This record gives sequence, C-alpha cells and structure tokens, in this order.
Amino acid sequence: MSNELEPICPAEAKELYLRERQTDASDATIEAHDYRLNHFVRWCDIEDIDNMNDLSGRDLHRYKLWRQDDGDLNQVSLKTQMDTLRVFVRFCETIDAVEADLHTSVLSPT
Repeated sequence: MSNELEPICPAEAKELYLRERQTDASDATIEAHDYRLNHFVRWCDIEDIDNMNDLSGRDLHRYKLWRQDDGDLNQVSLKTQMDTLRVFVRFCETIDAVEADLHTSVLSPT
C-alpha cells in the first residue's frame, strides 16, 4: 500500500523536522541542522520549488552542486551539509512529503 503525498512547503517541512528532532537532539544539533537546512529552503525559493512533493533525485543533485559552489565548501563541509539533508529527506518520507526512498538519492562525498 503506497501513501499519497501531502503538499507541504520546504520551510514548513523544515520546521516540523526541527520540532521532531527536539525530542532526541541537543540544542546545538538543532541549531546546526536549522542553519544547514536554511540553505536548502533558500535554494528551493530560488528554484521555485514550493511543494516538497515535487522534489526529485535530480533536484537533490542540483542542490548539491549549487551548495558546493554557493558556499565554496570543502569536501568535509559539503558532506556534513548533504548528510543533514539526507536525514531531513528521510523524515519527510515519514510525513508523506516526498516519495519513498528519496533519501537514497542524496549523494554525499566520501
């Protein structure tokens, strides 16, 4: 049985994610995730992605390239950014915001 996706904007999905993480993460971790995911929300605004349902693996790859260029990030910083995004996308799967297993499309440097 597949769940039907429910529309949600990136900023609202981020807020739900951060509120959920408050139950199992330190304040410093929440702040770090908030900071990292703000870049993703900003990118979604630039790309006119206003519904998480529309997010694809190709979009996630474009975000990775944009984030690397926009932030002039080294590999370690980019890995941290993408690992946070992967956890966020996995959470979005649980609230029917994105397609199942989309988190596997978040590629992170090794």
